Amino acid sequence: MSAGNEIEILKITVGEPTLLDPLKNMNSASVLASRTGVVAAFYPWKQLHRTSTDGGLTWGTPMDSPAHHGGGSTSGTLRDGGVIKYLTTADKSIGEAESHVSPMVGEYKDGWFMLHSTFAWFNDDFTTYEVAPVQVYMPAAVTTKQTHLGVSSWPVFERGNKIELDNGDLLAPMYGLFKGDTKSRVILSRSSDRGHKWRCHATVACEGSAQLFGAVRRKSRPGSFQKPPGLPRDVAKGKKNR
Repeated sequence: MSAGNEIEILKITVGEPTLLDPLKNMNSASVLASRTGVVAAFYPWKQLHRTSTDGGLTWGTPMDSPAHHGGGSTSGTLRDGGVIKYLTTADKSIGEAESHVSPMVGEYKDGWFMLHSTFAWFNDDFTTYEVAPVQVYMPAAVTTKQTHLGVSSWPVFERGNKIELDNGDLLAPMYGLFKGDTKSRVILSRSSDRGHKWRCHATVACEGSAQLFGAVRRKSRPGSFQKPPGLPRDVAKGKKNR
């Protein structure tokens, strides 16, 4: 090997596993990390989480988590402290078929809709948190369930992590329906108050509209938002549209 052509080799050490919880449901757990390096593993059906300060080698005792009813892996680590955790868009755990036709949870007024207890704001060591309603300004979104479509509700936060820009604004992906849509679309939303209020910033092309930039890249799993000018690459994730 010649000088200047060094190759870094990743060395993986496999130790004894740590059983965090016997629950094994798919998409039921999620892992978050704070700016200080504390890692938290969440188990939503038991409404608890445990933390590690050594990269996952050892874990603390279980702590109570806010009530949430799904995996909700989407999160955001804030540079000035704290972590935002997605909770749920529903007020109870129901089956997928019932959820598809049940009334939408939240309130809608003058272009704003409110999702009850959608996010939790944790401190850096995940020992305390605040749960508050989140408001989204999106007047183009549907306001009643479109039960004849595969995705039937207004846009929701669920897949893909939040990104913090240099000025402190947050970007987060959503997916759901605008009025007149026949398929769900991916939406990039933006917040200037640490995630309490959001506005539609951009949307991925739906039905081939030339007015909407972006495209879903992968078919089988959530795809990536192609980079428009001035925004980070791959900032949004979305369900397949075709």
